[in-house]
Amino acid sequence: MKDIAIIGAGGFGRETAWLIQQLGGWNLIGFFDDNTNANTGFADLKILGDIDALKNLATTTALVIAISNPVIRQQIAEKIGDEFDFPSLIHPSSSVGHPSNQIGKGVIVTDGVILTTHIYLGDFTIVNLATTIGHDCRLSKFTSIMPQCSISGNVTLGERCFVGAGARVLQSISLGNDCVVGAGAVVTKSFGTGAKLVGVPAKEVS
Repeated sequence: MKDIAIIGAGGFGRETAWLIQQLGGWNLIGFFDDNTNANTGFADLKILGDIDALKNLATTTALVIAISNPVIRQQIAEKIGDEFDFPSLIHPSSSVGHPSNQIGKGVIVTDGVILTTHIYLGDFTIVNLATTIGHDCRLSKFTSIMPQCSISGNVTLGERCFVGAGARVLQSISLGNDCVVGAGAVVTKSFGTGAKLVGVPAKEVS
C-alpha cells in the first residue's frame, strides 16, 4: 500500500482520515499541521510536523489537503508545488462515476454526494456530505462546497468559491472567483467576483 499523509488536523482533517480508512488501499501515516499540539482524534495517528516539515517527507508519499478554507488550501498547494502526488479521494457511497464527469487532482468527495453528468470538478475542490450537483456544472479549482448543498444544472463557480451548508444555487447561474454563499442561502441570479451572498433569495452584502 502507498503511504498517504493529511495536511490539516482539524475537524475536516479527521473526517478525511476516516474517509481514507473507509476507502482502504492506503497506509495513512499521520497529519501535518502548523499546530503541532493538535489532537488528531485518532490514537494511532500523530502530528508528524508542521507544513515546513514536509520537506523531510519521501516524495513517494501521497498528500491530501483537508482544509476547508479555499484560500489557505491554495496557498498550501502552491507552496508544496508538484513534487508530491495529490490523489483525488472519492467516498465509496458517493455517486460520481459517470464517464462524462471530469475530476481534477487533490479533490475530496465525501459520503452521500451525488454528481449527475458532464460535471467538472477542478483541482483541490471539496464537495461535502450529501451534496447534489446537477448536469453540466463546472466547479473551478479550490472551491469548497459544505454539507447538504444543492447545485442545479449548468452552474459555473469560479475559483476559491465557498458555498455554506444547506445552500441552494439555481440552474444556469454563474458566480465569479472568490464568492461566498452563506449557509441556507438560495442563489437565484448570477454574481461577479468576490460577492458575499446571504438570504432567500440571496442578496449581496458588504
